[in-house]
Amino acid sequence: MTGLVVDDDEDILVLHGEFDMAQTAVFAASAAPWVEGVRSADLILDLADLSFVDSSAIRALLQLAKALGPRRLRLRAPQPMVRKVLELTSLTDCPNIELI
Repeated sequence: MTGLVVDDDEDILVLHGEFDMAQTAVFAASAAPWVEGVRSADLILDLADLSFVDSSAIRALLQLAKALGPRRLRLRAPQPMVRKVLELTSLTDCPNIELI
């Protein structure tokens, strides 16, 4: 992931570039306000500019979804290859993960 931008106005994390093992700590730190309950809304991840995810990124997304408890992790506008990985790994079958 070459960049991670946090949009504070709409409870959105915008991910850019490639999300791999090297970026999981940056991702976790950026999502911390939702995990720690500072932000109570569902978390929207804007994936429109995300070009690659690997298995460590999938694991990070699953851990985040679990940590959110009853709130939803909403994955917005993934590129076709990223969407395919999300679907092949059955990430979208998790009860509190939603593709929008």
